[in-house]
Amino acid sequence: MHTFLRQPLLGLLLSLLLAPGLALGAGAEAPATGEPGEAAAPLQLCLSEFAPFNASGLSEGGPLGRIAVQAFARAGIRAELRFMPWARVIKEAEAAQCLIAGLWRNEARDQLYAYAGPYYQVELGYFTLKSLPRPAEPLSPAQASRICVQRGAYLPAALQEHQSLLQMNVDLAGCLRMLATGRVDTAFGARAAGQHYLDSAAGRDLGGSIAWRGPALELKDHLLAIRKTHPQREALVQAFNRGLAQLRADGSYQRLLSAGGLSGP
Repeated sequence: MHTFLRQPLLGLLLSLLLAPGLALGAGAEAPATGEPGEAAAPLQLCLSEFAPFNASGLSEGGPLGRIAVQAFARAGIRAELRFMPWARVIKEAEAAQCLIAGLWRNEARDQLYAYAGPYYQVELGYFTLKSLPRPAEPLSPAQASRICVQRGAYLPAALQEHQSLLQMNVDLAGCLRMLATGRVDTAFGARAAGQHYLDSAAGRDLGGSIAWRGPALELKDHLLAIRKTHPQREALVQAFNRGLAQLRADGSYQRLLSAGGLSGP
């Protein structure tokens, strides 16, 4: 074969060999090459610290982290958790470098992300001293000025109307401390997160005086989020939902929740 024919043909063969890996895009599962000891790159799942749902200090990243990883595993995709500050989670997900495990929907996020799941429902509402009643509804300005919320946290409509009056703290644990010392009458947050702190060594001294005051103000679906521009968006959404359905069907989903101290439907 002439040299001028051999070179274009070689380039074509190389492009065909490389194309499958390139088509997957950033963060997606890449096929193994078949070389001894070489494995496919794991799918990256970004998340922040949110005990008892997800936390780097919990076994295998916490129950919701385990569910996300195992749902993909049932679909034949190896995934791994990466814990980082929330601002970085958003930045990497918007660049399609990882999927968010998990995210709560709003109008702005719906413009950017497609979703899989949901794979849990988070109860949001009030904690008070056991000697005090749940705040009356609708809230008055005087009531709102005595409610502590985590700075930057999601707020239901009932609290957004009084946002300038709310007392801020860096986290729910700080709000519960303010509640215990009488600086506020109510702390707002996720039921499981607050109870997790009250049951922990750090918050156990408060557990006898503070109680959750149901019903929840709002229930938020915990969703796997993937950037709409991600080249493998549809395939990954379908794979996760298929794997999650299998976990639910054989009882693994409920066992994973129970092992992490969470209740489920």
